[in-house]
Amino acid sequence: MWEHNIQEGRKSVKKTALILIVVFFAASQNLFSAILYINNEYIGVNVRDTDFAFDMGSSPDYVTPNASLIYNYSGVNKVPNGTSSIVLNIDKNLDADDTAIDLFEMAVSTPLTNTATEIWGTKRAQGMIDLEIHWELVNNPSTGVNRDTVKFTMIAENVTATAHIVALRLQLDTKVESKDGTNISIENGHSIITNNSLWQKLTTGIPPDWWDYNEPTPTATPEFIGRGHLKNNPYGEAATEPDMFEVAYWGDVNDTGQWYVAVNGTIGPPTRDDSAVVLWWTNGHTIDSGVVDPTGYYLNPGQSHTWIAYYGFNQGVFRATPTVTPTFTITKTHTITPTHSITPTWTSTHTITPTHSITPTFTATPTVTNTPLPLDLEIVGAFPNPFEYETNIVYRLARDADVEIMIFTVSGEMVFQQAGIAGMYGLNSYMWDGRNRDKKRAASGLYIYKVIARTEFYEEKYAFGKVTCVR
Repeated sequence: MWEHNIQEGRKSVKKTALILIVVFFAASQNLFSAILYINNEYIGVNVRDTDFAFDMGSSPDYVTPNASLIYNYSGVNKVPNGTSSIVLNIDKNLDADDTAIDLFEMAVSTPLTNTATEIWGTKRAQGMIDLEIHWELVNNPSTGVNRDTVKFTMIAENVTATAHIVALRLQLDTKVESKDGTNISIENGHSIITNNSLWQKLTTGIPPDWWDYNEPTPTATPEFIGRGHLKNNPYGEAATEPDMFEVAYWGDVNDTGQWYVAVNGTIGPPTRDDSAVVLWWTNGHTIDSGVVDPTGYYLNPGQSHTWIAYYGFNQGVFRATPTVTPTFTITKTHTITPTHSITPTWTSTHTITPTHSITPTFTATPTVTNTPLPLDLEIVGAFPNPFEYETNIVYRLARDADVEIMIFTVSGEMVFQQAGIAGMYGLNSYMWDGRNRDKKRAASGLYIYKVIARTEFYEEKYAFGKVTCVR
């Protein structure tokens, strides 16, 4: 008897298994598992029909052929190891011990099918949520040309007669060519991530991209680079910005149905040379000892929600050295050429004609004057909402500004006021502890909050939002 753990076993079969049985198992996977694949001159994707295991890398026609981007790709039409996965959390299941449902634990609802550029199929989670998954070859989001990027589309649909709350987690087991512990950066190669790291949309903000390559910190452009796009896409459907983005050691994120972040630990040789990235869509959340409590996406019967992510080859400019801000100077050069002509006559009269030629040369580079961006204010929302004890009021500013927050009852009575908040460009968050101006807990009910932003140029913007307190 032998045992194959569906997550850990994707990289190694249980040590107690006989080598002969392991070899037979590997052979049987090829015999009984159908592989659907798509590829072009740049990139290829394999998906296994039995469990939707997937991997990806360069195509046989690429300049670096059959090179891996996701473990353990070695070319198209080959069985994927099935380490990368998707995890679905239904109705805020907060037990960190493998109780959210993993892609490999879901039942096939609609078998895989494919065209020349896309593979898709549907799995059903716990008889409640259908998760439709698409792998599609699309133009690079950096340049809009060359179909060298894979677009991941994940659609969760409520197939029951009652409402459910869902959240999603996409984990990619990165491997670039032969390097499993890849060099991952969010700063285009100049700050290699060596510790488990987490970015949060509501606090630190999410980076727009991440880079993944097989060389150490480069002095020149690495020959083979992966690139993931986390926001926007001027040339196609926008990526769904994750609520959290995580770079971590694979061994800290690969449990079946894992629903916690890798809080501590390093990434790199010799013992932890195995990297991964994780994208979380939680619609707001809190984290307690690494366990993620999602606000989640509320789906009524028949309702669905879609998430999109991109990963492929880098086509943008890869900086070999940090950006240097040039210094502008103005140089004035004066050239004075005196000429004296003396013309004698027989009468001994001397005529002196002094000639002075001044040729000024000016070399100037115009001074660049920065014009401040106009003030703009956007309410993102309150998280959580409704809340019991505290909530975060999240807003976005187009430039730095002084911020004032006021909270009213629906009848117009002011409950709370806070001025002198230093608002920064981008996303900002203010935590209201649910207390009034007398430091007493506010009663349950609906409240209106007003966010006011002011600049030193007497610009002012304000916006309103609603939040509900339930005690």
